[in-house]
Amino acid sequence: MSNIFAQALGQQANKSVGSLASLQTTAKDSVVSALNESVGKINILKKNAISVLDFGAKGDGVTDDSDAIQAAIDYCVNLIKTKGGFAQHCVIQFPSGVYKTTKTVTSKPYVKLISSGFVVLQYAGTGTALQIKCDSSEPAFYKEMWSRGTMLSGNTGSFVIQGTQGKPAGSVGLDLGNLASNEKDFARYTIDHIGITGFETGLLLRNVQHYLGVFDNVHLEGNKWNIRTFYSGTNTVNSGENFRFNNCVFAISEIVLKHETDSFDFVFSKCSFDFVGTVVEFNKGYASVRFDNCYYEAISSTLINSLSTSTSVAGSIGNTVYFNKCILYSDIRRYIKGKYLSVFVDGLECRYMITDGKDASRLTFAENDATNTFKVRDIFFSRVYAQCFTEKLNINRYGDFETSAVGDDLLAGTVAGYKLLTKNAITSAAVSSDTAYTGTNSLKIVGTTGNYIDFELKDKIKAEAFDHVYLGFRMALNTTNSTNMVTRIDAYDAAGVKIGSSNNYQPSKAADSSLTWGYSEHVKNYILPAGTDSFNIYIMVSNFNGTVYLDNITLHKF
Repeated sequence: MSNIFAQALGQQANKSVGSLASLQTTAKDSVVSALNESVGKINILKKNAISVLDFGAKGDGVTDDSDAIQAAIDYCVNLIKTKGGFAQHCVIQFPSGVYKTTKTVTSKPYVKLISSGFVVLQYAGTGTALQIKCDSSEPAFYKEMWSRGTMLSGNTGSFVIQGTQGKPAGSVGLDLGNLASNEKDFARYTIDHIGITGFETGLLLRNVQHYLGVFDNVHLEGNKWNIRTFYSGTNTVNSGENFRFNNCVFAISEIVLKHETDSFDFVFSKCSFDFVGTVVEFNKGYASVRFDNCYYEAISSTLINSLSTSTSVAGSIGNTVYFNKCILYSDIRRYIKGKYLSVFVDGLECRYMITDGKDASRLTFAENDATNTFKVRDIFFSRVYAQCFTEKLNINRYGDFETSAVGDDLLAGTVAGYKLLTKNAITSAAVSSDTAYTGTNSLKIVGTTGNYIDFELKDKIKAEAFDHVYLGFRMALNTTNSTNMVTRIDAYDAAGVKIGSSNNYQPSKAADSSLTWGYSEHVKNYILPAGTDSFNIYIMVSNFNGTVYLDNITLHKF
């Protein structure tokens, strides 16, 4: 019996030891797990930046990463608010990948969202993909520190916000600014190297406590409206000053900037606007938009379309647009229309792609409206089209005669924009559709031997001393003897007194009945003298027997 008892006791002891070992292993695993979790948190705190992968994001284009990205942002915001100051924890990295989201991700301007490689935030919803705003409970230090620095960057690769639902109504790629007047100022920030595509509004800028934003190397393409300023229902609250876009691309949209609030000031520097309907649509007033060294290509409707009302903030009227050393490459001239605009041009080169001249309304630089004001300097028309223009751009004068009706007569003063000086033995000088260098019309002059006719622009062109001027025109002949011409530039002072002239260019064209268009001798580069306030052109055609056609009068001031 004793042996049996001893054997049973031994078996029980072995079971107890086994249970104890199992308990020790479980306890050890629990401790190790807790330590690992603590070490993980310590590592997050030690890193110069946290990663969205630390919070469960996958970046595989399949997993919904909305909650993981929001958790990373909330972690940073709570930590900063708890500590009461900036630390290294405000930088969140997105390693290369496609991060699918279905919910709006909300961030703060003091949280830095940075790509580490090529990143796509692929939004599968119909609302807002990414919203950045302040609220009334921001840290105490925030007012002093503002939100300086880059808050969204793809500088190490790219950061693309992509909508996948076909630009649904109300969808927004990036929503910036506050919703209520009690929220802290949202200001002095930079966004760089990002792209936004696939939304009704690519970039939404709100008009409450929001100003001094800088956008570098941003690419907005394939949105209905690439940029929209948001009208909160009241006048702008401490907002709108100096939004700058540098080296940006705006492409394939109905409107680049849909302006729906007051008092916003924009500067676009070295930006490109490609294959868009309208560059700026004003829906309210009292704003300014400046274009420095910008490029426009294939604008299908207008550069500027002003739909604003006569009064806006505190009774202020209209909007202001500046063009400085820009290039326009397009197939139309219907560029500026609407009301209550002040337009300043200091350097604009126009390059035209199509010269069919079939639609006369396409040949209007700016609509005729008494509420608009234009101050123009240095418009250069290149390629096949040039322009004879006056100081009042609302009543442009063109050298292609397409804006005149067939039968409008220089002798009778019905050819708009030109003034007859003298004539002799001239039977007629009327706009005709017989033949044309461009379009369908030209100025047909019929005379006999010993004839002459000379004319100038009805309105002088405002200018300044030392401006450079270039003049010439196209000519086709059906004559039995040679044709003589004179071309000249005359400069005038503020009192309208002629103070200087270029040399008279007096070429002679041999008799020619082939109606082959050729370019006249011209004033190549006349520098206007000191004291110049305006200038005019002078053209004479004489001593022909038959018909002379004039078209495409070219006047460059640059």
